[in-house]
Amino acid sequence: MDISESQFAAEILAQYTDTASAHFDEALGALVIDEAQRRELRYWQRQSLAALRQYAGVALPGALAAVATAKQEALDSVAAAAQVWAAARPTTAADATESTPDPLELRRRSVAARLASGA
Repeated sequence: MDISESQFAAEILAQYTDTASAHFDEALGALVIDEAQRRELRYWQRQSLAALRQYAGVALPGALAAVATAKQEALDSVAAAAQVWAAARPTTAADATESTPDPLELRRRSVAARLASGA
């Protein structure tokens, strides 16, 4: 079953149990205000939650898409770096037996080794 990211976000939000609203209703019931004021407060509290769900339902798919794009870009970057390294990596002992370095390269390595050893 394929669902869109917005449907996925909406389903996640639909699973939320809003116990805070139940506490709000209890506290509201204990206040000394008339029923019209209770209804208005309850209405705006519910509208606040509905607006938050709508906002998250729109914002989350974009955020999820951005995360997926960032992951892919990171993978592509690592793949490109691996290609660069493969092309530029230092010659290993196994590679050296397959091809003989030119005399200038041998001289450079010799000088570098002497400098490194302090000789």
